[in-house]
Amino acid sequence: MKIEIKNTVIDENYPGLKNIELAYELYGNLVVDGSLEIKLKKLLKVSEGIEAEDGIKAEKGIEAGWGIDAGGSIEAGRGIAVGGSIAAGGGIMSGGGIEAGGGIEAEECIEAEW
Repeated sequence: MKIEIKNTVIDENYPGLKNIELAYELYGNLVVDGSLEIKLKKLLKVSEGIEAEDGIKAEKGIEAGWGIDAGGSIEAGRGIAVGGSIAAGGGIMSGGGIEAGGGIEAEECIEAEW
């Protein structure tokens, strides 16, 4: 399933968001025409991939089953984890770790706290 949205904020009231024990889950491939801001107090897990025309900013962690691709920077207050690759037109910054089953590529810096 493909979830297409324009510049948006995902919070606890976002349609289709499932609250599980330690995270929130969205099923499908999240495609954003513009920027994505994730305002959740727990990790966001997306079953497929995340694509954003501009940047992605998350208060906590981001996890995607496939990969994360952003035209701008990717920032997460906690870790970033994907089954595939991570690509950013800007930098990739994480308050925790950065983990990818494939490659990690950024036009600018890559920073992780651990």
